[in-house]
Amino acid sequence: MPIHKNTIRFLIDLESNNNRDWFNENKSLYLTAIADFNAYLDDLIIEIAKFDESLIAVKAKDCVFRIYRDVRFSKDKSPYKPHFSAYICGGGRKSNLPGYYFHLDPFQSFIAGGKYMPEAEELLAIRTKIADNFVSFQEIINEPKFKAKFGEVSRDFSLKTAPKGFPKDHAALELLKLKSFTVSQKCSEKEIKNLEFVAESFKTMKPLLDFLR
Repeated sequence: MPIHKNTIRFLIDLESNNNRDWFNENKSLYLTAIADFNAYLDDLIIEIAKFDESLIAVKAKDCVFRIYRDVRFSKDKSPYKPHFSAYICGGGRKSNLPGYYFHLDPFQSFIAGGKYMPEAEELLAIRTKIADNFVSFQEIINEPKFKAKFGEVSRDFSLKTAPKGFPKDHAALELLKLKSFTVSQKCSEKEIKNLEFVAESFKTMKPLLDFLR
């Protein structure tokens, strides 16, 4: 079933009233909205599991992030995230596996996926695999449908020079510099609420996850 318009409305209102008093007074609206979000995700996971068997036993409750912000080290002391989000992969949000990310935001929803900021050992393994299989990796990220949906692999986190142990003249150097291997797609409200659209985008993304896994 599609995400209900009242779920979007709740997030818009939370953006304007991000304080504990308002949230506590409207707790019932939150509970209804998060239940609606979970129901949508359960349906989405069923669709993804049709092409990614690692998700067969996964449920929305395993994947959804808490709405409460950790403000200990942030200048922004707003107590709540004005969005709903989930990390979908075998083992759920606490897993270290490459997976699918779903972000519902009334002002800019998006989907993403890949491996975000892997630890040193895994980062080396990914870089090594890309270096040894650059042609195969290029075929994945340059496939026309993939390229149309996601554009380039994100360059947000990258070294300025070649990582230790890799030649400075390697054909894959710009990718080897990366510290994170993700792609994303901005979505309109109509698109993010469309189960088939989101599932199809994740299906297009899956070869990248297979490579990173």
